[in-house]
Amino acid sequence: GAKSEIELGWLGWTFARDISRDGKQVLFEEEAEGGGPNYTVFLRNMDGSPPTRLGEGLARTLSPDGKWVVTQDLSGTALKLVPTGAGEARTLTHDNISYTTVRYMPDGKHLIGTGAEPGKGGRTYLIDAQTGDTKPLTPEGYSGTTFSHDGSKVAMRGPDGNWGVWTMADNKFTPIPSLDPKYGVREW
Repeated sequence: GAKSEIELGWLGWTFARDISRDGKQVLFEEEAEGGGPNYTVFLRNMDGSPPTRLGEGLARTLSPDGKWVVTQDLSGTALKLVPTGAGEARTLTHDNISYTTVRYMPDGKHLIGTGAEPGKGGRTYLIDAQTGDTKPLTPEGYSGTTFSHDGSKVAMRGPDGNWGVWTMADNKFTPIPSLDPKYGVREW
């Protein structure tokens, strides 16, 4: 609804990670010199007002209700839950998985993340947002976090690099034959 473009970057190397469900906020981390040696996580209103600093690390995802942000330290594998308002941050996961992408499921009670355990191939994991319990969702080689709006399906790459749809109800991967693997899937 703005009448002109609004610059939402902050310092010199802004990396956007998520947009709130209502489209009013953007979650990002500031890297390079401006973000400091451990990077800095920010939440910013789309009106261009100054961002709110939430902590250090990589910004991963914003909860559906906008009350929590998942972050990750640069030096570790653990995911952390950080409140966007009053409250205490806490470590979410207690595993040895190196996560590369994490997103909240529509129910707000689970996350899916792509990552790998030491010595193993990448895959997609299901993470309980309350307990941090993690379990493999897919076999090694299948990874993705772009879910359908109802959370019943996930677009992901298979072991051959081709895209397909993982159905949550029956844990089945169906290739998308017309999608060139050089392209990515961002949203449904």
